[in-house]
Amino acid sequence: MESIQAVAKLTDLTVSTLRYYDQLGLLPNLTRNQNGYRQFSERDVSDVNLVKCFREVGVPIKQIKKIVASTDLNQKTVEQRLKVLKEQQETLRMQRRQIDISLLALQVKTARYEAILTDPNRVDHGEAKLVQYFVKYARPNQQQYVTKRLTALFEQFKQHQTKPAILKDSYTELKDCFQPECLAEVQAAFELLTGLQY
Repeated sequence: MESIQAVAKLTDLTVSTLRYYDQLGLLPNLTRNQNGYRQFSERDVSDVNLVKCFREVGVPIKQIKKIVASTDLNQKTVEQRLKVLKEQQETLRMQRRQIDISLLALQVKTARYEAILTDPNRVDHGEAKLVQYFVKYARPNQQQYVTKRLTALFEQFKQHQTKPAILKDSYTELKDCFQPECLAEVQAAFELLTGLQY
């Protein structure tokens, strides 16, 4: 049996966090000694690591409580834990997608303002980096085509030969060039860029 201080060191958590987990009912098998101090068995330490893992990936406490309530590691418990992890994976993917789009928007604005500081008449949205952004989502055998097509489009925008709104049509044209699992990110990026001002 381990003390709360020892488990805090083992798991890289604070003593107050371990107490909090216990108060929330996330450590249902935890026992106390005759003096009322928490005593952690190997199983309890394993539960702490499980709770920590779920918290690090953003699983809500309510869901963790349901998971740790099942002490037997049987097929139903494993399936339940797997389901929660897969749901959380999808949530994190969606958050990452939103962060990527926000970073892209910041990249565009940063490039634009840096260009203005250099030359007030210069229009630059960091097009070379934008092309790289899209190429990383392209299928390997389509990267060269995507680079060529988008570079030409951005050049047309700079020459005022066409407007960025055409990017909606370009997405439809290029959609098959991108990896299927990345289409949501690519589509969101194309939609963001239709608002560029040249």
